[in-house]
Amino acid sequence: MPRYDAKKIQERILPRERASQQYQFLKSLYQGEEVDPMDMIDHQMYQRGGIQQSKTKMGFTEWGKKIALERGIPSYNREVGIPLGQRWLTTGKAPGTDITINFDDINFFNNCAMQQCIDDVRRTVIVNLDVAHRTIQLRLGKEISPETLNLFMETLQHRLAGGAVIQEHMSEVHPGLTSDAFGKVFTGDDELVGQFDKRYFINIDKEFHPVRAEALKVGVGNKLCLAIHEPTLRVRNMDGAAVVRSAAQSTTMAMVGTYRLTGESVLSDIAFSTRHAQQIRMGEPMWMNRARGPNEIGGMPFGYLADISAAETLSEPKTFMEILGGGWGFGRVR
Repeated sequence: MPRYDAKKIQERILPRERASQQYQFLKSLYQGEEVDPMDMIDHQMYQRGGIQQSKTKMGFTEWGKKIALERGIPSYNREVGIPLGQRWLTTGKAPGTDITINFDDINFFNNCAMQQCIDDVRRTVIVNLDVAHRTIQLRLGKEISPETLNLFMETLQHRLAGGAVIQEHMSEVHPGLTSDAFGKVFTGDDELVGQFDKRYFINIDKEFHPVRAEALKVGVGNKLCLAIHEPTLRVRNMDGAAVVRSAAQSTTMAMVGTYRLTGESVLSDIAFSTRHAQQIRMGEPMWMNRARGPNEIGGMPFGYLADISAAETLSEPKTFMEILGGGWGFGRVR
C-alpha cells in the first residue's frame, strides 16, 4: 500500500486552489492579507471587540443591567449561554443600496415601522360610497351636494375618533387615544375630487409615481372610494375583523347623521350598502387553526403588500426580475 505525503500533496494542489474564485472569496471574507484561509489558527482571535462592534447590542446590555437592578432578577446578558463570539459581526445590505443593516434593528419586535405597518394593514378598510349614495338618492330622494359630502366626511372623522353620532349622552372614547384615526376619499375622476375639501381626499398624483398614478386612476375610474383608518387602539385590543365591522358602522352612522335618515328599512339598506357593497379588505380570513378573521396580515395578498410599500409608490414600475437583480449583499462591521 503506497504511503502518501500530505505535505507534498498540499504543495502540489495549493497553488491551483489559491487561484480559484472560492479561495479569493474566503480571503476577502477573512480580511484579506491579515488571515490566510488555510491557517489552522485565527491570528485575530480576541481582537474583534465582541459585542462592542454593535451599538445596538451595547444598548441591549445597558437595558439588561437596568432592568435587572429595578426588578431584582437577571435580564438580558450576553455573558451567559453563548456569548457573542470573537468573530466579525455580520450585517446585511438593503437591496440595491449601499445601506448597511444591523439585523437587530430589522428584527420585527424591535422595528417600530414594521409594527406600525402591521397595525396599518389591520386597521384599514376601503369602502365604495357610490352604492350608499345611490341608495339615499333613489330610496329617499335626498340631494347629494358638495355640502353634504363634506359634512359626511366631517361627521365620519368624529365617529372614527370614538364620538357618538345621533345618540346624545353615549359613552365615548378620549380623542387623545384615537388621534391616528381618519378617513379620506379617493377617485380617478379629477372633477369629482373638486367637490371635496382638500383635507378629506387623497391626491393620487402626489402620492404615487406618475406612471403608477396614471394606471391607478384608470383602474379606479369615476368610483368614489373611502379609505378608513381605524385607531391603532382598536387593533391592539381586537382584530382585523372588528375593524371591518367598526368601519362599516362608522360609515353608516355618518350617513345617518349627515342625511338625517330614519326608518328601519332605510337604515337596513344603507347599512348593507356600506358594509358589503364593494368593500375592499386588506386581508382575507386566515386558515381555521389560526383563528383569525379578515383584515389580518396573514390573509393579505402579496400584491397588496407590494403596492402599499413606500418604495413601490415612489418608484417607477419595474419587473420582478429587475428588482431581484439588486440582490442581497452581506458585509461586516468592525
